[in-house]
Amino acid sequence: MPARPTFEDEFAKARRLFASDELDDPAAVREIARQVRRLARTPEQVVRVVLLEARWLVEAGRFAEALLVLDEAQGRVYEDDVLRADVLALRARILVQQGHLLAATQTAHTALEYNPAHVEARLALADAFLQLNQVGHAITLYHEVIPLLDDEAARARVHLLLARAYRAAGLPVLARLHAQRAVEIADLAPREQAAAFWYRVSSLDRRLFWLTLVAVVLLLATGLLGRIDLWLAGLAAVLVLITVGSITWISTPTFEDAQRAGRLSEQRVQR
Repeated sequence: MPARPTFEDEFAKARRLFASDELDDPAAVREIARQVRRLARTPEQVVRVVLLEARWLVEAGRFAEALLVLDEAQGRVYEDDVLRADVLALRARILVQQGHLLAATQTAHTALEYNPAHVEARLALADAFLQLNQVGHAITLYHEVIPLLDDEAARARVHLLLARAYRAAGLPVLARLHAQRAVEIADLAPREQAAAFWYRVSSLDRRLFWLTLVAVVLLLATGLLGRIDLWLAGLAAVLVLITVGSITWISTPTFEDAQRAGRLSEQRVQR
């Protein structure tokens, strides 16, 4: 007789399936989760399935449905503090996405009471602080999370979040350095690459860009008007702006140089 499927075997299969691109129907995900849940013998196993389904819904952008799924885990009695932290951290992440920032901070704090080293809870708390304009707290948490991450892609995303935070704090050089680091250590998605490029461009660079664009337009206009003297003056202005922009870009230290110089140490930003 074939062996009866065990919870762990079916849970592992479901986890691999949910992580693939084969599923795009929430109803199918719900049915698979229900089948695995029927094999559960402990409340902790049920909660693990609930978390698996909720994470799939979060990645699919179905936050309200994910919260409803997590409510089942919230209502169960179990003793695993690590699992409790997982449930609360995912709830905090969803609340941040929905804009319920104060509730998100409270939920993330509770998750950290169960597991002080919980990465997802720290990130959710940092994201909430950043949106609440408590930039210094967000920067501290992002810095604390980076050493806890083994995956380079995840580290790159946190460096990108640090770039955003430092930009909000009015520290464009540090924003640029962290954006540069994000590009160096992982292949970013197109949207993340665009954000990294924007953070790498300092305020001075952006002003030079717009001045150069205006100078080019004036250069074309004077060329059409036949004013050679103005055209030559415009060309000289464009060349000067391009040269200054290039020097500004090249003169920025690398991430490693800044780190060695102690410029990337955790900073308290008063906002």
